[in-house]
Amino acid sequence: MNQTADPRTVPQLLSDLAREISTLFRKEGQLIRAELSEKASQLQIGIGSAAAGAIILLVALNVLAAALVAAFPVMLLLMIWLRNLIRSM
Repeated sequence: MNQTADPRTVPQLLSDLAREISTLFRKEGQLIRAELSEKASQLQIGIGSAAAGAIILLVALNVLAAALVAAFPVMLLLMIWLRNLIRSM
C-alpha cells in the first residue's frame, strides 16, 4: 500500500477543518431556510385550496337548500293530487 504524507501541518489541518465545518453549517442553514420556504409555500397553497373547497361547499349547500325549498310546493301539490286520485277510485 503506497501512502503519501500530507504536506500540511497539524495547525493547517485544524484550520482547514474549522473552515470546512463553518462552510458546512452555513450551507446546511441555507438549505434549511430554502426547505422551510418551500414548505411554507406548499402550506399556503394547501390552505388556499381548502378555503376554496369550503366556499364551493357552502355554495353547493345553498343551491341544495334552494332546490328543496322550490321542490316543496311541487311535492305538496303532487301529494294532494295523489290523495284526490286515490279517493276518487
